[in-house]
Amino acid sequence: MHSVFIPFKNSRFHFSVFGEGKKPLLAFHGFGETAEGFQVLNESLGNQYTIYAMDFPFHGKTEWKEKDYFTRNDFQIVLEELFSLPSPFGRAQRARVGDEGLSLLGFSLGGKLAMSAIKILPGRVDELFLVAPDGIWTNRYYNLAVYPGWGRLLFKTIIRRPELFFLFIRIMRKSGNLSKFLYEFTFNHMDTRIKRQRLYDVWMSARDFQPDIDKVKQIIRDQKIKTHLFFGKYDQVIRQQAGEVFKEGLENCSLTLIDAGHMLINSSLNSHLANVLK
Repeated sequence: MHSVFIPFKNSRFHFSVFGEGKKPLLAFHGFGETAEGFQVLNESLGNQYTIYAMDFPFHGKTEWKEKDYFTRNDFQIVLEELFSLPSPFGRAQRARVGDEGLSLLGFSLGGKLAMSAIKILPGRVDELFLVAPDGIWTNRYYNLAVYPGWGRLLFKTIIRRPELFFLFIRIMRKSGNLSKFLYEFTFNHMDTRIKRQRLYDVWMSARDFQPDIDKVKQIIRDQKIKTHLFFGKYDQVIRQQAGEVFKEGLENCSLTLIDAGHMLINSSLNSHLANVLK
């Protein structure tokens, strides 16, 4: 694995690069994950692709030092800078990310980035992997937390004084209105003020990446982008019905249902990727 750092204003973005293939693939991780987590997929992807996995701001080795939140315009600038680099391996047979025939892979939060990249990189993308992607259907609690001004104010209050919020979450769990996964996710990522602040910062950034699904699907049709969807049958975060809705009207699109929950980036995904890449 090789690291590439892209400078951006006062910040810098980290990309983990691995694989021996001739085709470049950009990969975007989920909340709380890192770019290095994609290396587990080298078994299925490494022979065909050179993978450039980006650490989202507030994650991994990316250093975000801007006063404002990360936006799609920032994302486009970072990608263009990445495209201008020679192969970090210095070997001609390896894929350079600026080459034609670009593939994208997005998991969970990273699904928003992958779908945004389709729009900001017109004509460059010919293949798309979406793994339990966020953005097809938006969570109502997320919408309330980031879009209305009163929701953002409430979220900021929870960062400072989370006691009533935690009580509410416990009540929701006991009443059966909140899954075990979401209950544990909430406490794992909000049990300290630093973690709550990171969640807020990431959500505020991610709101600018909410895709227009109809436009995304139109681009996929117009540009004949081969699309592979992967969803967990028992996923309580991004339900498989979102994949079924997304697949409607797309001719060159496969949907794979996996006997798993939400956390799909692991070695067991390799066999499913190998099947669609035959």
